[in-house]
Amino acid sequence: LALDLAPGFDAGIGDEFVILTATGGVTGQFNAFRGFDLGGGKAFELVARDANTLVLRVTTDTAAEAGGFINQPAYMPPARPVPGKTDLVIDTLAGPLADVNVTGRASGAGLPDVANATLSNVTLTSDVAGQTGNSDISVLLRQGLELAGSTLSLTGTRNGGEFQLYFEGAQQVQGNGILEFLPDAGGSTMHRLTLRSELTGAEHLVFGPDITLRGHVDVSANAPAGGDGVQILGRVEGLAGALLHLGHLDNDGATVTVD
Repeated sequence: LALDLAPGFDAGIGDEFVILTATGGVTGQFNAFRGFDLGGGKAFELVARDANTLVLRVTTDTAAEAGGFINQPAYMPPARPVPGKTDLVIDTLAGPLADVNVTGRASGAGLPDVANATLSNVTLTSDVAGQTGNSDISVLLRQGLELAGSTLSLTGTRNGGEFQLYFEGAQQVQGNGILEFLPDAGGSTMHRLTLRSELTGAEHLVFGPDITLRGHVDVSANAPAGGDGVQILGRVEGLAGALLHLGHLDNDGATVTVD
């Protein structure tokens, strides 16, 4: 349960705010809580006022921490159920691709490469290597990306072509692998990896604990004022001659490993 409070919000110990009523009763539980710390020694706790009503009650931060509402390890939600994936061999990831597991190149030697594409619920079992020409290449990602022991390596050109990866809405990069952004020989091209807002509420792009982000790239969220952010639970690595910029990082207390 994530709370997005208005700037300057304050409340007194014991204040209550009804957030859910259900005439048929409330069952189940939340796996994690975010945004419950109010500062100044106060925090919210979630309380069942009765069988049909959930309220947020202001308490001390000590009591809230004891209840598991603040200062807890970062939570990595399980992937949402998605359609099964079909194995695919392909020379170039281009156009719309959905519900596929890219396993290799269809013809000739080498790895699959990348052109302008929309990827929805895609797994990369094979390494994929792309290089821009004189113009930028845009890749839109939906429903998350899974790396199955693979590397997605993207290289710019001296003429200014860059890769632009747009993650549309809250999602995860999960599995085990590397996202690598290589500069051109002169180091002038900086790639972009952006969380693009889809809803009015706060959204997060989460990189799982076994994902490494490496190279020459600007990582950001396009709506940080609305609470959007990037969470990196894995590893960030630099490269010689490269610059990695992390904007709008919101790890909620979780450690990010930087090399």
